[in-house]
Amino acid sequence: HAVTHGVAADAGRKSFVKGLVTMLHSIQVQVHAEDVQDASDAQVLWDCAVDGMTGPWVSAQANCQTS
Repeated sequence: HAVTHGVAADAGRKSFVKGLVTMLHSIQVQVHAEDVQDASDAQVLWDCAVDGMTGPWVSAQANCQTS
């Protein structure tokens, strides 16, 4: 949570996440972001190539699609 929360507003954090995801993918480890709070953070995390997400924003999107 501490790394992903507010990632859209922090270029340094985004760079860190992107590098970490790249490194973990190089050793075939999937990366999931937890506790994603909003759409802007989610978009940046997708841009960083995370494999999946959990959290309030994800749940809200799932509820919109089932309605």
